[in-house]
Amino acid sequence: MASGPSYMLLCTLMLMIVREGVATSQFLNDFGLCIVDKGFTASAGDFMFTTDPVVERGSAASFIISQDGIKINDDGTYLFIIHRAGVIARDSQGSRPDPFLLKISNTPNVEIVDTGEESICTVHVLAELKRENIVSISIPSSLNTVPADENRPFIFSAFLLYHTPIVSFPRARQSAFSVNLNGVDLSVADSIIKSFAPPTVNIGDEFDRMTGVYTAPFEGLYMFHLAVTFSSEADGEGRAAVAFQTNGNTKAQVSDQVQSIPQVPAFRDIYTYYLPPQNSAITVAQNLNQGDKITLRNVIAVSGVRGSVTFVGYLLS
Repeated sequence: MASGPSYMLLCTLMLMIVREGVATSQFLNDFGLCIVDKGFTASAGDFMFTTDPVVERGSAASFIISQDGIKINDDGTYLFIIHRAGVIARDSQGSRPDPFLLKISNTPNVEIVDTGEESICTVHVLAELKRENIVSISIPSSLNTVPADENRPFIFSAFLLYHTPIVSFPRARQSAFSVNLNGVDLSVADSIIKSFAPPTVNIGDEFDRMTGVYTAPFEGLYMFHLAVTFSSEADGEGRAAVAFQTNGNTKAQVSDQVQSIPQVPAFRDIYTYYLPPQNSAITVAQNLNQGDKITLRNVIAVSGVRGSVTFVGYLLS
């Protein structure tokens, strides 16, 4: 889990990788935007950026300052990357706070949760959008003003991945998927994670949600983002880990030490304190051959702990 200077370095490297892809790919050449906001303010139902984008290129989409959102000008597959610094104390009394929402036209809202102070929640989202669609961030009415954190800014990036082809078949050298799976049982070690929810994006249909296997359709450079939000159920605790594998070989993994929810006596009552979920995320670049297989595997058996998995992949060049 990155924080402080190391987190900023990771964000900078990620932006450089994607921008390099924008410069070299035959697809990624029309739109890129990145906002690094050290002083944003958020109050119920409203979100306000306080700075202009540090990167803004192309005309496939437009950043609308008055609405703090993005208007889509060209049909295509877009990639959104968000980093939100946690602010809630890890021993807060009460229930789970409502999340920020990434709102995308004709696409289910995506939660951007508060994973607690000294942590970062990273969200990658792929969406197939059409002209005039709007992308924005909303704040739930249950939240009061959210303070800015100058040392750990809110980072919002958006890129056009592919244009929608004029001729629907074939989609020459386009392959991308975005899937989610909530409530993953992590009690069985060395098990493939499968039975995902229907993909929100599955260009080329190379991701099999029932087996959890993605099969590379072309030789090329691929990018994958894996985020797992670990949470304790009852008294569950321990180290949890999910591996990213190519052809059965582990290339990277996300892991975290999950803590149980404490109960602290106060007077004659027992107060249950809210323990924020722990979000771990990795971005992996892989040179793949046609037919290579990508899977996720639960590494460690841990009882009473569940994971919420978001898995995104796409052919970059």
